[in-house]
Amino acid sequence: MKIIKFGATAVIAVALLLGCGAKPQVDFDQSYDFDAIEYVSIPEPKHDNHPLMAKRAQTALTATLASIGWRAQAESDIELVARLWQQKQAKQSQFSIGIGGGSYSSNSSIGGGVSIPVGSDEVTAQYLRLDLFDSGAQRWQAQTFFAIDGLAPEELQQQMDQAVQTLLQQLPITKAP
Repeated sequence: MKIIKFGATAVIAVALLLGCGAKPQVDFDQSYDFDAIEYVSIPEPKHDNHPLMAKRAQTALTATLASIGWRAQAESDIELVARLWQQKQAKQSQFSIGIGGGSYSSNSSIGGGVSIPVGSDEVTAQYLRLDLFDSGAQRWQAQTFFAIDGLAPEELQQQMDQAVQTLLQQLPITKAP
């Protein structure tokens, strides 16, 4: 007598979404004295299709400067320039449901399964790049991104604040503010 059993198993894999801590890309002039900087000018950031994000970046930059011991000044040879753009990105992770089943008898077994992705496989990433120029010469740059789909305006500002803070922490400053 054959005994046949069928079973179904659901497995949900959950991981971090795109941008919840993207590692910044950083490059700088190793011979430049970043500790000597006291004042920087911050030209108005430009964003091709989202001027509100440019305003959020300006707010975040101005608020964060003091944490590294710098002050904003209208005119300075040293400029901290923000560049912003958005781009669709494949999610680094997504929810998926795996369903499997099988049967067995005393001498054999058969199994199978299918994986079904849940939700969109793309998100909109907000990129932020900061460049530091002294008398027109680039001395430092850092870049990061974060996901913006479905975020409220307050959450967008929080994400921008965090991105700016993360990038400015990458400056090779050795003196305490």
